[in-house]
Amino acid sequence: MNGVLLYQSIALLFVAVVLGQSSLDKVLHYSGNAQYFQSQFKNSPLAKLSALLLPVVTALELGAAVLAMAGLAALWTGNGTYLGLWAMVVAAFNFISLIFGLRVSQDYTGAAGVVPYLVTTMIGLAGFVWG
Repeated sequence: MNGVLLYQSIALLFVAVVLGQSSLDKVLHYSGNAQYFQSQFKNSPLAKLSALLLPVVTALELGAAVLAMAGLAALWTGNGTYLGLWAMVVAAFNFISLIFGLRVSQDYTGAAGVVPYLVTTMIGLAGFVWG
């Protein structure tokens, strides 16, 4: 196993675990998460969209996790980095969306808590772009 393959694999494992668990939690505990989204956005410009935001975030997280797992399989079988690259792009977009939503709802501490996930994802993305 070469260094670039290892780097890319670890980045994809990160996305698969973090976003796979998060999306699974949103699916299994949908009503609790829906209540959280409603309370989080009740005093923000996104209040009317809160019912739509949960399925969108869940789809982004699940999509990135599935792409990451497929990307790992492709990497390990010599079938290229295309799926892995897109997993990292979707994951980055997801984290940017979360930061945007939290900042709009004036939860600056929550938004700051998502930044390390975005930074880690961007570092992983670099391994696909320049690896």
